[in-house]
Amino acid sequence: MKDLQETNSNNRLPKQEITEKFYSIELFTDKDQEEVKQLGLEVSKEIGQIYNPKLDYDWEHIKEVYIDSGGIFYVVKSSGKIIGCAGVKNINDIVAEFKRARVLKEFRGKGIGRDLFEKRLNFALANNFKKIILDTTDLAVQHLCEENRFQKIKQRGNIVYYEKVLKDNK
Repeated sequence: MKDLQETNSNNRLPKQEITEKFYSIELFTDKDQEEVKQLGLEVSKEIGQIYNPKLDYDWEHIKEVYIDSGGIFYVVKSSGKIIGCAGVKNINDIVAEFKRARVLKEFRGKGIGRDLFEKRLNFALANNFKKIILDTTDLAVQHLCEENRFQKIKQRGNIVYYEKVLKDNK
């Protein structure tokens, strides 16, 4: 985005290149639990993931799995409705795992996933994690990983595993 002080070709008026976002990224609260669960399960089903109570335990226990363990969980809201989410799970105070990035189909391709990725990356850096890990089948997420210099460590079927070693933030 260009500086707002830059003027147009006639040097008369400043260019207004700010585009307001139609959504906000907020911290998860207990009142978001049911809506996040529904969104997560809806998008998971849409992308072909079958509900498994053991593997999907976190959808019903966001606070316990993410926040209480030293991670974070974000919700994306538009007009009061949750349209996306993403979490960072604290594995062991050294490793952070990016988990549960979901955006409703009608809101994809609008920069929400990128904003969630950046928000989670900033959280990991600010909290002095040494490494980030994630796995994904999503091509857009794979592109974000490559853009942000994550290393592809393995692939199993259509699941790609990435990691990024973070520099010391001290």
